[in-house]
Amino acid sequence: MRCFVMINGGTGKSIMATAMMPLLAKKYDEVYVCSPYVDVFKACSYVTEAIPVGQPNTYRDLLLDDDVELLCTEPYQNGKFIKKQCHLFEAWADEWKIELEQDPMDMHPILDKWDDLDGAVKQYQEAKRGWGDKFILVQFTGGQSPLVDPNQMGQYNEQIEGIKRNYHKGQELINAIHAKYPDYVIVHYGLPNEPTYQYTVKMPLPYLAYRKACEDASAVITIDSSLQHLASGVNDKTIVIWGETAPEHFGYNSHHNLRDKHIKNTQPYFQPLGASPLRVPFPTVDEVMTELDKLISAE
Repeated sequence: MRCFVMINGGTGKSIMATAMMPLLAKKYDEVYVCSPYVDVFKACSYVTEAIPVGQPNTYRDLLLDDDVELLCTEPYQNGKFIKKQCHLFEAWADEWKIELEQDPMDMHPILDKWDDLDGAVKQYQEAKRGWGDKFILVQFTGGQSPLVDPNQMGQYNEQIEGIKRNYHKGQELINAIHAKYPDYVIVHYGLPNEPTYQYTVKMPLPYLAYRKACEDASAVITIDSSLQHLASGVNDKTIVIWGETAPEHFGYNSHHNLRDKHIKNTQPYFQPLGASPLRVPFPTVDEVMTELDKLISAE
């Protein structure tokens, strides 16, 4: 028996999904994955073949084959997950009718073939020569595009921002890191159209190259987005700043998860309710710096 898996969504979700591939490979003889981020699944040795979206002729026969089971249900639509009652890995397992073999927060993405793809190793090595051995990776926006005021030239407006995972104190935190640790290069992981920050280096590397960067970084500071998944299992000096989403639903025990104790569990996951008028309290810059100090002092 073979399976055909459809993974929609962003980079982080695709990277996360690779943690489920060993379980599928245990149940099925062959695992085919169709995704917008086909290179992520090419980097996972448990995937028989990764198939690009938008090329139906390449997978039409698979879909029609009686020997192929289709796993196309969406974990974001799982009732327990919408109600914030389970981890995303548990929602996938529930939808795909497979059993998890460990605590979902102890699972990690499997990207064990990434260095064979797209010259990622060479590009990273060239970039690192400019960074040196002491660098900190940061990411403060991602996951979903924030709601912005069109009259403010695309700048974030804290009063109307509807996405509750972006850390609006990013520049303030970078200022503190730069002041206290001037010998460290701060590497900003982000898309070209996302905000830029003073005192950082922003490199347009393939995101799989950042898997290796995570291994070598002195620390990683990120939000609930793709960098936390790239760092999972390869850097235990990773700080994740949480807002509306929570580590027990998207995170990993190996990370240093920071969440404001006054957070209100008001929004079900991934429902079209529009922007919430409630401001999500994030950990302060001082709280993040206290955690970073512990990691740097342990080097």
